[in-house]
Amino acid sequence: MEKLVASIAVYNEDGLLLFGKRGDNGKWCMPGGKFELKEWPTNAALRELFEETALVPLSSIDFIGTAYVPRAKVQVYSFKCKVNQEPKTKFDPDSEFIEFKWVKPERIPNEIMDNLHNKQDVTLQKLGLQEETLKSEAPNWRSKDGLVIPTAKNPYRLVWNEKYNNLVASTFMKNDEKLLECWVDIQKVQGYNTPKNQHRLKLYKNMLVAGENTPPVVLRYDNDGLNLLDGNHRQEAARQVGIQYIKAVVVWDDSNLEKAVGGIGAMMASGMLMGGALNPNVPQPTTHSVEAGVGIKAWTPENLHPDLHPIAQLESSGGKNLAHKQNPAGEYHTAFGALGFKPSTAHEEYKKSPLMQKNYPGLADPAVFLHAFKVNPMFYNLLASAHFARLKARHGDENKAAYAWRHGSNAARLASENLMENDPYVLQYMAMRKKK
Repeated sequence: MEKLVASIAVYNEDGLLLFGKRGDNGKWCMPGGKFELKEWPTNAALRELFEETALVPLSSIDFIGTAYVPRAKVQVYSFKCKVNQEPKTKFDPDSEFIEFKWVKPERIPNEIMDNLHNKQDVTLQKLGLQEETLKSEAPNWRSKDGLVIPTAKNPYRLVWNEKYNNLVASTFMKNDEKLLECWVDIQKVQGYNTPKNQHRLKLYKNMLVAGENTPPVVLRYDNDGLNLLDGNHRQEAARQVGIQYIKAVVVWDDSNLEKAVGGIGAMMASGMLMGGALNPNVPQPTTHSVEAGVGIKAWTPENLHPDLHPIAQLESSGGKNLAHKQNPAGEYHTAFGALGFKPSTAHEEYKKSPLMQKNYPGLADPAVFLHAFKVNPMFYNLLASAHFARLKARHGDENKAAYAWRHGSNAARLASENLMENDPYVLQYMAMRKKK
């Protein structure tokens, strides 16, 4: 699979171009690096710029092109920006650069040009500072009324998608609302109007027939459920082609989260919350954190194995008491929800299950996983059930698994039969199971 890389040309107010000398090989290059999971091109460029140089652009950055580098098997997305500060390396976890140099773009010294990290530099070529030898195919979907959408194989599609979501955010979001990218059942969407532009309808039908996704429809989740804000033609195209689920961007806020968990809980599992990531001018945090206060508001037994129902009573009185003791290591390691399930433990269970990864893709990053885990009760319960089944297989039966759930798998491995059978927690668990 090809790697995605962002590269950014940085100019100062005097029009000088920034190069950095790498510590690993002594070669010169511009700031940049690999995309993180589910990261937009602009955000990748900004994050790498901030981490490697501690610089923040004076205004929004400009996309200048993309090209594939066969030798390195990478797709490079190139940008440019202007800054008014000097670069520093204090935020770079890899300490990649050991020296910076500002140069005149029209007269880049041989010391740099003869010692480039990549002899064929995509960004230099897009700036017209090097002969263009690396090009990208640019096939597009076109409608007769002038709409142009890059195909899925066109590298520009990533940038087009990012601009589309930025437009959605600026047009439809209010105050502290967030965006959730997901799949939605078109039969459950309200606010549909008969589309009038037959050119657009034909374009979207052609995309769907070819197996491509149309741009997401835009929905708002409120007290009445999912309501269509934009996308009548895309919705009608899906109906006519016979597709039940289509891509959507849902505008929502925490005030209706409890109802949203019931109405669109399955969609939450993608973990693709993009509220903060849509601002192209702010470097995005990479720490394992989620918005304070977001989480499952009530317990639901859906997808939970019956053996765990007593655990829910013991840990939280059936979801009535969700105040768990904070772990000094942070919320990723703090027990959460009706079962007192640690996100870190749940994440390990997720990573051991190819089926869970297939059904709930894109959750390798702890921060992304943490949010999905905290807002989707069905996902939470599936992971809990899988983990309890693993404990039963490891330690012998439901009662020993309950001991391991409460005290840890290592404690269960070292405990004697007598200790486990007479443990107060296990005794209560056994009593509850007998009453069922």
